[in-house]
Amino acid sequence: MAETFQEWQRGAIEGLFLVGADRHQQQPQAQEMARRLAEFIAGAKFTIHIAIYDFRLVSATAAPVLDALKERDKTGVMVRIAYHQDRQTAHFAAAEFARTGGDPAPPGTGDFLAVLDGTGIEIKPIDGRGHLMHNKYVIRDGMTPQAAVWMGSANFTDGAWSLQENNVLILSSPDLAQYYETDFWELFTSGSIKTTGRNDTGTVRIDNEDASVFFSPGEGRAIDLDIAQKIGAAQRRLLIASMDISSGTILGAINDSIARSGLTVDGIFDRTQMEGVINDWERSGSQQSRAKEQLFRAIAPHFHSKKSTPYSPAAPHDYMHNKLAVVDDTVITGSFNFSNNATQNAENVLQIESKAIADHYAKYVTALTQRYPEKGL
Repeated sequence: MAETFQEWQRGAIEGLFLVGADRHQQQPQAQEMARRLAEFIAGAKFTIHIAIYDFRLVSATAAPVLDALKERDKTGVMVRIAYHQDRQTAHFAAAEFARTGGDPAPPGTGDFLAVLDGTGIEIKPIDGRGHLMHNKYVIRDGMTPQAAVWMGSANFTDGAWSLQENNVLILSSPDLAQYYETDFWELFTSGSIKTTGRNDTGTVRIDNEDASVFFSPGEGRAIDLDIAQKIGAAQRRLLIASMDISSGTILGAINDSIARSGLTVDGIFDRTQMEGVINDWERSGSQQSRAKEQLFRAIAPHFHSKKSTPYSPAAPHDYMHNKLAVVDDTVITGSFNFSNNATQNAENVLQIESKAIADHYAKYVTALTQRYPEKGL
């Protein structure tokens, strides 16, 4: 594939890194991601469980994914899909997505998945109760020794796979998959995010590496605090690639870290989305909003930024869409934007303690900062 698509593997953990592709590379890159997801689904022998915020593909990318789902269903694999009930967000403006700690996305997932009507595939909309079912994960054969998890920041859309910066991890681990199965069943059986994510935190070993998993909203505040504490303890490198950096706790930790002797601080955010967040803070006028704006304006000159297209349903969705940090030899990644409101969404986060994997992510963040050299707002 083109240089905008990067892949690596370390034992039972495989990584896929995406950078917004040039025009002639966009369709091949999206088709490659569709092929990868279809291949992952096709490997299922017993179950496929999908929790997805935004699932809308055009015919060329939809065909391999939908065909893989239908084929597995015909062989007796139990396929279940939980998706965000978009009626609540159908008329959101960009600022309203910022307030929910989520990514701008038009409605249409339910309509797209309607093509699976008449199959044995079970599909359920999940009520966000004013927030978002914002996960992007797939569990394959979750309760078996062959279990694997597909997770990360990328939705299942052509924009996510061709225009945006995103990362995906594919992890073969029955222990990790059990945590994801618990979260999925809470979502699927209740049809709501309200009670999900509680007491779902745990650490597993994958090829001698520690991986800790967290789910919100149940552990949302703990996730926010834990990320801030990790940042606050950084000694050598702090690299961040996050569409949204608006959590007061995380902003404070980054600000405190910038002047720390011996610590390299670098990274990237989505400038257009953060301009919307700042506008929202200014409209609020609260003391808390003013304090967060001051913190963000203090750190912004130290980070690179991507000027993406302002959100509208029909516009290109080309955000810098990652939600990740490299803190020394720890990688933090998942669907969780670095915002307070994300603590109230249904999200998932992995923290992996591995110098080798952290080095992969560090090179990726560095490549993004080189691609988008402009700093600040």
